[in-house]
Amino acid sequence: MFLTSRGCSLPLNVKPLVRRLCPYDYTRAGIDGVVEGCPSEVVIPGTTILRTLDIRLEPAAAWHRMLYRELETKERCDESGNLIRLAG
Repeated sequence: MFLTSRGCSLPLNVKPLVRRLCPYDYTRAGIDGVVEGCPSEVVIPGTTILRTLDIRLEPAAAWHRMLYRELETKERCDESGNLIRLAG
């Protein structure tokens, strides 16, 4: 529903962290590369999925840290760095 010719159409500030990390493959230890089998219909011919979606490693690494902090501490930071306490 949200997949367009340029990738996901959701604004970044509402996109869940796990969706922001797509198409990167990752574990708790870090980012391991790009997931095989990403939707090829969004890739601009002659380029890569990362270039087409304009997803750089630096922000992805920050989102990865945020995701695992959230999973481990039930705290998360918003885009401004303010702590948000999660339920549970």
